[in-house]
Amino acid sequence: MINKIKTINLDSIGFSASFICAVHCATLPLILTWISASNFSFLANPTFEIFMISISIIVGISSLLPSYKKHKRFLPIFILLLGFFLIFSGHFLVSPKLESVVTPIGAFVVAVSHISNWRINKHNRDDLENIQESILDA
Repeated sequence: MINKIKTINLDSIGFSASFICAVHCATLPLILTWISASNFSFLANPTFEIFMISISIIVGISSLLPSYKKHKRFLPIFILLLGFFLIFSGHFLVSPKLESVVTPIGAFVVAVSHISNWRINKHNRDDLENIQESILDA
């Protein structure tokens, strides 16, 4: 039961963090001038961004890997890897003009990996409950 709660919470945290990251990446170019005139300039700091990406990777792996061991479905991990590849590409491989497009897409893809994992876990719990009910009814 604790593992189920932990996985659900990590998926929720991962989804929320990914969604916030996508909003941050999409809006940062629009508010960059405001940031430079305020106390929030740390949001545009590459070190801060790499730190947040690292935390997202840790949350993603901590959430999806234990779930994979239970449901054996690689799709959420594949989606997670694709999302982080897009984020990495946005930061290091594409032109600065494309970064503001590629990076938020990557963050949304990471969020989708957590939603996918959550749905698979929910489906497996529902199947287990149905099996337990059918055994008890027999």
